[in-house]
Amino acid sequence: MENPIIETHQLSKFYGKVRGIENLDLTIREGEIFGFIGPNGAGKSTTIRILLNLIFPTSGTARILGLDAIRDTRRIKAETGYIPSDASPYPAMKVDEFLRYFLRFYPGRSGTDRIHELCCRTVDGKPEKSGHHPEPDPQAQVTDPR
Repeated sequence: MENPIIETHQLSKFYGKVRGIENLDLTIREGEIFGFIGPNGAGKSTTIRILLNLIFPTSGTARILGLDAIRDTRRIKAETGYIPSDASPYPAMKVDEFLRYFLRFYPGRSGTDRIHELCCRTVDGKPEKSGHHPEPDPQAQVTDPR
Protein backbone atom coordinates (compact mmCIF):
# COMPACT_ATOMS: atom_id res chain seq x y z
CA MET A 1 0.00 0.00 0.00
CA GLU A 2 1.21 3.53 -0.85
CA ASN A 3 2.55 5.94 1.75
CA PRO A 4 0.10 8.44 3.24
CA ILE A 5 -0.06 11.80 1.48
CA ILE A 6 -2.25 13.28 4.24
CA GLU A 7 -2.43 11.89 7.74
CA THR A 8 -3.99 13.18 10.95
CA HIS A 9 -4.06 11.69 14.44
CA GLN A 10 -6.56 12.84 17.07
CA LEU A 11 -6.67 16.26 15.35
CA SER A 12 -8.92 18.73 17.16
CA LYS A 13 -9.71 22.43 16.90
CA PHE A 14 -11.94 24.33 19.27
CA TYR A 15 -12.92 27.97 18.94
CA GLY A 16 -13.45 28.69 22.63
CA LYS A 17 -16.07 26.10 23.59
CA VAL A 18 -17.25 25.61 19.99
CA ARG A 19 -15.99 22.50 18.23
CA GLY A 20 -14.40 22.91 14.81
CA ILE A 21 -13.16 19.31 14.55
CA GLU A 22 -12.63 16.72 17.26
CA ASN A 23 -10.26 13.74 17.33
CA LEU A 24 -10.01 13.41 13.54
CA ASP A 25 -8.03 10.37 12.41
CA LEU A 26 -7.59 10.52 8.65
CA THR A 27 -5.27 8.76 6.20
CA ILE A 28 -5.26 9.54 2.49
CA ARG A 29 -2.81 7.53 0.43
CA GLU A 30 -1.12 8.40 -2.84
CA GLY A 31 -3.45 7.76 -5.76
CA GLU A 32 -6.65 7.96 -3.73
CA ILE A 33 -9.32 10.49 -4.60
CA PHE A 34 -10.72 12.23 -1.55
CA GLY A 35 -13.20 15.04 -1.13
CA PHE A 36 -14.29 17.05 1.88
CA ILE A 37 -18.08 16.90 1.76
CA GLY A 38 -20.51 17.92 4.47
CA PRO A 39 -22.83 20.61 5.77
CA ASN A 40 -21.68 24.02 6.96
CA GLY A 41 -19.91 23.66 10.29
CA ALA A 42 -18.81 20.06 9.69
CA GLY A 43 -15.13 20.99 9.88
CA LYS A 44 -14.11 20.79 6.21
CA SER A 45 -12.45 24.20 5.99
CA THR A 46 -11.05 23.92 9.50
CA THR A 47 -9.31 20.65 8.60
CA ILE A 48 -7.85 22.05 5.37
CA ARG A 49 -6.66 25.22 7.10
CA ILE A 50 -4.93 23.19 9.82
CA LEU A 51 -3.29 20.95 7.22
CA LEU A 52 -1.88 24.04 5.49
CA ASN A 53 -0.89 25.69 8.79
CA LEU A 54 -3.23 28.63 8.23
CA ILE A 55 -4.63 28.00 11.73
CA PHE A 56 -3.24 25.98 14.62
CA PRO A 57 -4.90 22.86 16.00
CA THR A 58 -5.96 22.72 19.64
CA SER A 59 -4.46 19.23 19.83
CA GLY A 60 -3.36 16.31 17.69
CA THR A 61 -0.99 16.05 14.73
CA ALA A 62 -1.17 16.48 10.98
CA ARG A 63 1.26 15.46 8.25
CA ILE A 64 1.32 16.17 4.52
CA LEU A 65 3.73 14.34 2.22
CA GLY A 66 5.29 12.86 5.35
CA LEU A 67 6.06 16.34 6.69
CA ASP A 68 4.79 17.87 9.93
CA ALA A 69 2.09 20.43 9.07
CA ILE A 70 3.44 23.00 11.54
CA ARG A 71 7.19 22.43 11.65
CA ASP A 72 7.59 21.86 7.88
CA THR A 73 5.06 24.43 6.68
CA ARG A 74 7.39 26.13 4.18
CA ARG A 75 8.24 22.85 2.45
CA ILE A 76 4.57 21.82 2.38
CA LYS A 77 3.46 25.15 0.91
CA ALA A 78 6.07 24.80 -1.84
CA GLU A 79 4.41 21.51 -2.87
CA THR A 80 0.72 22.29 -2.39
CA GLY A 81 -1.93 24.84 -3.25
CA TYR A 82 -5.23 25.88 -1.77
CA ILE A 83 -8.06 27.76 -3.41
CA PRO A 84 -11.07 28.23 -1.12
CA SER A 85 -14.48 27.97 -2.74
CA ASP A 86 -15.19 31.68 -2.21
CA ALA A 87 -11.89 32.91 -3.69
CA SER A 88 -12.98 33.93 -7.20
CA PRO A 89 -12.58 37.71 -7.52
CA TYR A 90 -15.03 37.86 -10.43
CA PRO A 91 -18.14 35.76 -11.16
CA ALA A 92 -17.64 32.86 -13.57
CA MET A 93 -13.90 33.48 -13.85
CA LYS A 94 -12.12 30.80 -15.90
CA VAL A 95 -9.39 28.74 -14.23
CA ASP A 96 -6.55 30.15 -16.34
CA GLU A 97 -7.85 33.70 -15.74
CA PHE A 98 -7.93 33.01 -12.01
CA LEU A 99 -4.32 31.80 -11.98
CA ARG A 100 -3.14 34.72 -14.15
CA TYR A 101 -4.94 37.17 -11.86
CA PHE A 102 -3.10 35.93 -8.78
CA LEU A 103 0.22 35.69 -10.63
CA ARG A 104 0.10 39.49 -10.94
CA PHE A 105 0.79 39.69 -7.19
CA TYR A 106 4.26 38.25 -7.82
CA PRO A 107 6.09 40.85 -9.95
CA GLY A 108 8.93 39.54 -12.06
CA ARG A 109 7.66 35.97 -12.08
CA SER A 110 6.42 34.47 -15.29
CA GLY A 111 4.06 31.60 -14.76
CA THR A 112 2.53 31.27 -18.20
CA ASP A 113 4.05 27.84 -18.86
CA ARG A 114 3.10 26.57 -15.39
CA ILE A 115 -0.45 27.84 -15.75
CA HIS A 116 -0.77 26.09 -19.10
CA GLU A 117 0.61 22.88 -17.58
CA LEU A 118 -1.86 23.00 -14.68
CA CYS A 119 -4.84 23.74 -16.92
CA CYS A 120 -3.95 20.82 -19.23
CA ARG A 121 -3.78 18.08 -16.62
CA THR A 122 -5.95 15.03 -16.99
CA VAL A 123 -8.50 13.94 -14.39
CA ASP A 124 -5.82 11.98 -12.51
CA GLY A 125 -3.80 15.20 -12.11
CA LYS A 126 -0.96 14.15 -14.41
CA PRO A 127 0.03 15.69 -17.75
CA GLU A 128 -0.98 13.92 -20.94
CA LYS A 129 1.43 11.00 -21.45
CA SER A 130 1.45 11.39 -25.22
CA GLY A 131 3.43 14.60 -24.89
CA HIS A 132 0.50 16.39 -26.52
CA HIS A 133 -0.90 19.09 -24.26
CA PRO A 134 -4.42 20.11 -25.21
CA GLU A 135 -5.43 23.70 -24.85
CA PRO A 136 -7.01 24.57 -21.50
CA ASP A 137 -10.75 24.00 -21.44
CA PRO A 138 -12.21 27.44 -22.23
CA GLN A 139 -15.42 26.47 -20.43
CA ALA A 140 -13.71 25.56 -17.14
CA GLN A 141 -14.59 28.17 -14.55
CA VAL A 142 -13.77 28.88 -10.94
CA THR A 143 -17.25 28.74 -9.48
CA ASP A 144 -18.94 27.65 -6.29
CA PRO A 145 -20.13 24.07 -6.97
CA ARG A 146 -23.22 24.41 -4.76
